[in-house]
Amino acid sequence: RLLVCTMEINGEPMLISSVHLESLDSAKGRVTQMEEIWAILGQEHSILMGDLNFSDDASRYSEELAAVNKAYRDVWLELHPEEPGCTMPDSAEFPAWRPDHALVRSGSWVPTQMKLIGTEPIPGAECEQCAARAVACTPSDHYGLCFEVRWTTVQVAPAETMN
Repeated sequence: RLLVCTMEINGEPMLISSVHLESLDSAKGRVTQMEEIWAILGQEHSILMGDLNFSDDASRYSEELAAVNKAYRDVWLELHPEEPGCTMPDSAEFPAWRPDHALVRSGSWVPTQMKLIGTEPIPGAECEQCAARAVACTPSDHYGLCFEVRWTTVQVAPAETMN
């Protein structure tokens, strides 16, 4: 499902959206979902964030990476190109990876900072799900992403941040 908020900022329409793409081993399903999303978010200023269920590992997710609209910039890769930014920690099931993304399409809205949140265990919290997965109990099985963008009058071209 795609949740979209439309607002006007600085006299310009801005779409801010959140999504959780197909989580099964279905590159074709995620590609189809992204094609539909790009048709909906076809504005100059838009943000797509959420669990895309693929990382920037081209050897494993080439179909999905090819389907990412090139007008969008991956905020983590732009601001932290040398850091993995894993939003899923190591577990008994999977190695750490980065399925969660924030993608910005705008020549005027520029990402200025981004960080992982919810990475620390909740003091005193224990649950069967976390114990079964052999992970610390955090607010979610994914770490959150918190980022900021600022308005600039100097147009910024999208950088190729996703392969």
